[in-house]
Amino acid sequence: MQRTILTMAVLLVLLLSPLISVKANGETIGTPEQPSEAITIRQATAEASSTFNAAEAIDTVTKDAVFGTATNQLQWSLANFGYDWQLDNGAPRITDVELFFLLSNQTGPVGWLVATVTPNLENLLSLSSEGAVYHYTVNFNYSWAGYEFYNSKIPGKTPIYESTQSWTIPSVSQPWSGACSSFVCDYSVWAGLTDQEGGGTSGQSGYGIVQAGFDSCIGSTYWVGLACNGQSFDGWFEVFPAITQFPINFNANSGDSVYSDVYSYGAQGSNYWDYSIVLLDYTANTGYSTDTSFGNFSKTDMGVPYYADAMTEQIGSPLPQFNRVNITSDVLVNGTSESVYNLFQSPYQYYILNEELNSTGSVAVGTTVVYSSGIFSTVWLTSQGT
Repeated sequence: MQRTILTMAVLLVLLLSPLISVKANGETIGTPEQPSEAITIRQATAEASSTFNAAEAIDTVTKDAVFGTATNQLQWSLANFGYDWQLDNGAPRITDVELFFLLSNQTGPVGWLVATVTPNLENLLSLSSEGAVYHYTVNFNYSWAGYEFYNSKIPGKTPIYESTQSWTIPSVSQPWSGACSSFVCDYSVWAGLTDQEGGGTSGQSGYGIVQAGFDSCIGSTYWVGLACNGQSFDGWFEVFPAITQFPINFNANSGDSVYSDVYSYGAQGSNYWDYSIVLLDYTANTGYSTDTSFGNFSKTDMGVPYYADAMTEQIGSPLPQFNRVNITSDVLVNGTSESVYNLFQSPYQYYILNEELNSTGSVAVGTTVVYSSGIFSTVWLTSQGT
């Protein structure tokens, strides 16, 4: 989830750690295959979305008295819908449909109301209220750690239509006693696409980024739709600068093997501003998918995606202590899905390295090189000054 935009590339010494036992001899690997579940779910999402009856779904939700109580004196609009999936031996099955209603008052958006209905749209299963997250400027200028990849000697010239990554959800803990007792300490791992370095600059044309990932949260207060209440692990997606959305049925945990896919339909010659988002939790055998667009969320029309993000990010303060995150990342360029290693080892350096700094300028989260397996890591170093 982007909270601020990096205004400069932070190029620091790479951490060459011996803790990853993978080849690093410069060999080029073959074209990786996408998980079959992601491809199947994307196809199933497109098919289901093509026949989605928004009027019927809205009628089912709004005629319920609970909805009237929840939206009392508030304006509402259906902003988006998505599907919860159960993976049965690799075959996806829709378990329910989630409708995201944006709630507003006279001054603007105040939050989300997520309505979960049966796959046939005939019955309301539950309503969940989520707090609103707005774009704001805080002193988290160096909250990212990871890579932003492009595919041209001149950045912003060759589209990248897909960003995927796989990792294990990290556990988080308080960096010192009481550090997160009154605040939320949150660390997020996500894949993303954008048309400008760091997502651009607020107020400028094309400002925006499409992101999807999983949070690791520890604390006692409410933050971006997460009531940590100790620890919480959740999938999310965001069409920034619109507000974050949290599918509510993931049941994720630290140690789960997960996958995130952000895909622009520009890859198929369709509108580049239309996106497919897929989140998978292989350990829990659950998944979430949605087709979305900048037109659904924001007045900002982000341009053609030229940058792919494989990123981790501090949300809240201070930075929680977390175990090492090993990330495998692929991108779609020129019609071919390839490991980010091929961009990383290019003599033209087709990447931007991000290492999170604290308030004194020391590295708080380090980023390793990308190894020939396509894996890189982010490493917790300190939470002081974050």
